[in-house]
Amino acid sequence: MTAETGVKEDHDVKEVEDSGKKNFFGRKKTKVKNPAPSSSAAAAADPPRPPPPLLGQLNRLLLLRRWMDLLFEQSSRLPEDACIVLLTALYRLSLSSLQDLKAGALDLGWTHSGSLGELLFGVERTVRIARGNLMRLEGLWGTISVHLSHVSSHARSVMRQHGMLYFSELMNEAFNFACSAGGEQGGEEERRKDGKGKDEGSSASLKKKLIGAYEDMFKCSYSDTKSLVLSSLHQLLSSYGMNIQSAWPSILHFLPLVAQDPESQQVRQGATCLAYVCDHLLLSLSLPDVEQLLQCLLLFASQDVDAESSLRAIAMTRDVGRYLMGKLCRQELEGKEEERRRAEVTRSVLSSFAKLVQLGRDKRSRVREEAISTAVEMSLGPEDKCAHVMISFLGSLLLPYLQETSGWMETVEQEKKNLHRQWLRTWSAGMRGAAKVLSERMAGAGKGGKEEEEEVWGLWDPFLHLYKWSLRSENMAIACEVTSEVCALMSRNIVQLPLSCWTRLWQEVEERMRELCEDERVEIERMWLILSELTAVLQESRASAGEKLSREIIASYVDMLSSLAVREWRKKGDVLLLHSKGSVPSSPSPGERGTEEEAGGGGEGLMNERMAQQFDALVLLLDSFSAAEKIDLWRKLFASFSSVLPGSCSSKEWSSHLKDGKPRKDPSPSSSSPSSSSPSSSHQHSVAVTSRAALALNFLFERAGEEVQPRVFEEAILRLLLAFSSSGPGGAQQSLRLPVAQVVEKIVEIGISQLKALEEESQRRIWTCMIEGFREAILCVEKKTKSEAELVDETW
Repeated sequence: MTAETGVKEDHDVKEVEDSGKKNFFGRKKTKVKNPAPSSSAAAAADPPRPPPPLLGQLNRLLLLRRWMDLLFEQSSRLPEDACIVLLTALYRLSLSSLQDLKAGALDLGWTHSGSLGELLFGVERTVRIARGNLMRLEGLWGTISVHLSHVSSHARSVMRQHGMLYFSELMNEAFNFACSAGGEQGGEEERRKDGKGKDEGSSASLKKKLIGAYEDMFKCSYSDTKSLVLSSLHQLLSSYGMNIQSAWPSILHFLPLVAQDPESQQVRQGATCLAYVCDHLLLSLSLPDVEQLLQCLLLFASQDVDAESSLRAIAMTRDVGRYLMGKLCRQELEGKEEERRRAEVTRSVLSSFAKLVQLGRDKRSRVREEAISTAVEMSLGPEDKCAHVMISFLGSLLLPYLQETSGWMETVEQEKKNLHRQWLRTWSAGMRGAAKVLSERMAGAGKGGKEEEEEVWGLWDPFLHLYKWSLRSENMAIACEVTSEVCALMSRNIVQLPLSCWTRLWQEVEERMRELCEDERVEIERMWLILSELTAVLQESRASAGEKLSREIIASYVDMLSSLAVREWRKKGDVLLLHSKGSVPSSPSPGERGTEEEAGGGGEGLMNERMAQQFDALVLLLDSFSAAEKIDLWRKLFASFSSVLPGSCSSKEWSSHLKDGKPRKDPSPSSSSPSSSSPSSSHQHSVAVTSRAALALNFLFERAGEEVQPRVFEEAILRLLLAFSSSGPGGAQQSLRLPVAQVVEKIVEIGISQLKALEEESQRRIWTCMIEGFREAILCVEKKTKSEAELVDETW
């Protein structure tokens, strides 16, 4: 080639680089054309002269540039070894270019983009080679990923951002190629046992290598690079999540590294990636991948950097855990998996339960409660085939945890009451969950054979011990919550529940309720809630398992109901009277008339709606017994309320054959009730309770029925006459006598004609005692009137 020919060829088209464009690497080419000399001019011209030295040097550089561009563009024609050598050279070039770049020498506002392009020349050409060699990218990926990782870890943020930009773009393009080359797969059912897709082929290895680069990039010490790595991963999941296939283990191996990061931003981004997997990609995962996902979620739940991410991970753990439990149950039902594989899944599920229970010891109260609740919800599998998992969870994990926690709370110092309350809420969540799990297993105990049934009932004693602890805690709100769940368990399983288990439970409740009724500090509203729950259990027992409704249980229920009613009445300060015509003595004093109008009718004011429901339920329960037992229980009921009335049966000969009920304790001086603040208020309080107890006897007598009324008439009328004629505080006062006299009149009116149903000897005894009682009452009134007259004379 002559010099003239070379000059002409080089001057036909000149390429001028414009380094001020936004794209760092795309050089905009501008053509500068020189007119070619005519043939006549060329002939007449002087012989060509050699170009100036500078121009010739520039021509050679441009030619070299063209050949270099051609090398990168046609790199796919190079052997793989030569391509690796070229990539290595580019990596060394970047090392050389970036190692002298000092902090502050370059920032995002720097306008000399040409210099930035020179610094990024090596990585830009590396990405260009990667794009041109996607068919053999797996062999080149090691060198490429190291180069990208180096740039993304540079001290200057602008370099890190450009490095991550190249990385994200290349990842999307390469993964798209891998998915297209290896085929697509849309559901978990097409997965093989090894986790590969049906037509994944050789692209599986490339996918694993590509995703493995995320872990290498995340090991960078700069927070912005880590955030960009997780953003790139989320973009990959949203674009190609259904085609990841056998590369899922690589992702699930990387995300636990994110859970251990000390910065909350990265933890939240990792939780967002997991949320996308759980919400949109769960069905595309194989069973081993689901197990690994569950363990990954538990790591995010355990981290203590970001509490919201922990709660979010716990919620996802519940959904994934229930999905895995469902898979386990269906496998056992269909028998598709080998026994060894089912055992592995079972161990994985129990391991998850253990980690959730361990989270129940976390210092964050919300995390504790959510972890325990999630473990319970996971254990409530959809099939009875998961029974062994539920029993293992309850007996080996949850109940021991509750026992440990209750023992620890007893040792908490007084100044840590707030901490004690927080842990008590966690304990309550666990105890209510234990009741749910035990209820499920009791309901299906007969389906798993005798061995499983014995295993279930073997859990009753430790469960009952924990329930007893909740009843004796000072927090009545917790006691009500746990009792509600325990009563739901009893109602559901009352038929198959062994009589011994039922009896022991009722004994514990009865003993504690008796103590609570005597403690004026306990809120009565909470006690009514507990009693209403117990009433529902008794009604279910009456309908489904009458043999469990023993006389002793109803007798204890009567004691609880009467004790609560008396406590309710103690809060009142007014006297309650009957309003039936003819039942009120003539010419009551103005004060008594005002009290009468204020008190209300016979049923109004005596009991509220809640108390009335309890009494109605009691009447139905009593009707389920035989005649003899029913009469005996009705007598106990009358004795329970009449024991509140003043007077002792042994003090009068005509009432000595009756039994005094259990004495009621008066409100303690420390009680918060205003009625115990002074002697006068205490007297008024006693009168209010007496009037209501008398009206309660009338209320019960009217509902006893014709079969029972003659048998309880003696108890009712003699106790009322005894109260009327007894001395003591309020015993001889007109305000106390008036309601008692009204009730005596009503009961005599109803019951006197029914005495004929009794034996002649019983009738004679009742008439004799009743006449003596009336004579005593009349003498008491005359004595009081005489003493009042004498007092008036002395005053005059």
